[in-house]
Amino acid sequence: MSCLMAPLFSLTLQGEQAPTPKALALQNPGFEDKFAGWIIDPTDGGKSTITDAAAHTGKLCLKVMDEDKQLGSSLRSVSLPAEANKQYKLKFWAKHQSGAGMNVYLVFTAANGEVLNTQKRGNECVVTIPPQPTEDWKPMTLVATAPSEATSVYIYLHSSNGGTVTAYLDDFSLAQDSSGPEAETASALPKQVDPQIKVGFQPVESPAIAQKLDISTVWSGHPVGFYLLTQGKTQFVAFYDANRQMTLAQRDIDSAQWTFKKLDSYVGWDSHNYITMTLDSDNCLHVSGNMHVDPLVYFRGTKPLDIQSVERVKSMVGDREERTTYPVFMKGPNDNLVFIYRDGQSGNGDTLYNIYDAQKKAWTRLLPTALLEGKGKMNAYASVPAKGPDGYYHMAWVWRTNPGAEFCEMLSYAKSKDLTHWETVAGKPISLPASIETPGLIVDPIPLKGGIINGSGRIGFDKNKELVIAYHKYDERGNTQMYFARFEHDAWKIYEATHWDYRWDFGGGGSLGFGISHGGVEVVDGKLAIRIKHKKYGAGLYEIDPVSMKLGEKIPEHTVVLPSALMAPESEFPGMNVMWANGSGQASDGRQFRLRWETLTANRDQPRDKPWPAATILRVIEVKTPQ
Repeated sequence: MSCLMAPLFSLTLQGEQAPTPKALALQNPGFEDKFAGWIIDPTDGGKSTITDAAAHTGKLCLKVMDEDKQLGSSLRSVSLPAEANKQYKLKFWAKHQSGAGMNVYLVFTAANGEVLNTQKRGNECVVTIPPQPTEDWKPMTLVATAPSEATSVYIYLHSSNGGTVTAYLDDFSLAQDSSGPEAETASALPKQVDPQIKVGFQPVESPAIAQKLDISTVWSGHPVGFYLLTQGKTQFVAFYDANRQMTLAQRDIDSAQWTFKKLDSYVGWDSHNYITMTLDSDNCLHVSGNMHVDPLVYFRGTKPLDIQSVERVKSMVGDREERTTYPVFMKGPNDNLVFIYRDGQSGNGDTLYNIYDAQKKAWTRLLPTALLEGKGKMNAYASVPAKGPDGYYHMAWVWRTNPGAEFCEMLSYAKSKDLTHWETVAGKPISLPASIETPGLIVDPIPLKGGIINGSGRIGFDKNKELVIAYHKYDERGNTQMYFARFEHDAWKIYEATHWDYRWDFGGGGSLGFGISHGGVEVVDGKLAIRIKHKKYGAGLYEIDPVSMKLGEKIPEHTVVLPSALMAPESEFPGMNVMWANGSGQASDGRQFRLRWETLTANRDQPRDKPWPAATILRVIEVKTPQ
């Protein structure tokens, strides 16, 4: 690989047409969005900051003030796609204030994340800002040819270990350049070798991972749900960036280059305020989120598969949209787009359904009333209706009379063929809105503080395609157990599935950490099974005896085992955890993707005192399908 420090000007002979460089979509090149699109290594220690005191253009720029005589600053851009054996030109502006040793690198990586140009290999590509103090901004250029195995490139900013320096940097640009090698500039210093430098952030190689791709830096002060959607060859990600702003990203799944769209919504400290999105029948994007008893936040695209056309829509139907929570998009009968949300608050709310008319580009109520009504005394926490093998949509829920999680009660159930006409499990029509008083809906009359919580009550089907509802509650001794409910001989039969010596004693408001979580029953390799995550007994897929419905041993699974380095936080900030989000939709070639980022744990939706962790990197992980 060749690496040249280019002159600060170029000359084109008369009659020649200079080749047009192919610009790469470098996110936030002038730091106007602070550190969005840039990744701060934990070793930076606050040396890299954003300042409004000396920008080259705009209002903000990067300031590096390194007074640490051991470790230098460490900041890098999000990775961008690169082509092997192509020449790349990096341009930026710099202003030196004091000291020496402010370095800017181009770093090329292979598809497995391996760094291809390092000091050890003798092909490190770096330019050092001249150490002469100046009041004026100076243009800098660095030219490099990508190695034969290169698929990605990023910019790495690092002040030399063992020295001190203060410098300003701004207005970066990176382009694939076909103009040929350029002569070395006399104004640039020879490459300074830093024996301690680590061009870090190197992804971990693993047979379980096909590809890891940086997206952006994201807020890490508390957990909140992000969303990954793949449609054919197009992939979308919705997240909160380093400044907590709702952001969309889009790429072709065969490309490493992302485009971005900022939306006018900022998250606070509430872990309920996840983002969700979907595509309608015209492949236009719909996005909603950042709501917990808040006015409706909803955005819609006007062009197929295009985040740049996504704009805020102030309302859907214009009524009961001031205290919204838990937005859900789902596909109903005839593939119609349906939107579900709660109007009200925990302990006092109703469940509403809207339906989208793709021709009119308009929403209306699917039902003339709420589906589930709390009557001002409670609210329902319902599962998203799941279509079963019998053609019905099945839904389970609990009622809550108070914001405290311990006040969940009365596991209930209903079914429908069209999401409009609802029935009891016995097939009797239900008058809407349904309430806790509606006959025939209660599965298990669990009392207040009886050990069930919203999120339990999961729909599933056994080997005979019969409905089974899985949930947990306290047993007679006060311990938490798993139970299964199945409708047999015109009545619900309740099976106690476990004999755990453990009580999950939860309560209070805000976002909780779950001591027990589970899925619905399913048939796996001919065996009835359920997935459970338990604070004391661990996690796994457990076999269920189809007659006694007792929980048996773990079932070995042919699953992808992710490398331990991916499961552990990269951030050194105390208390950080790795977050994952499974993708929805389907890639045209069947590839599977997941999102990974890092945050602190939930804080009951309350603000944290500073210091807060630096933004972490959001990545999409392509997971190899287990054989």
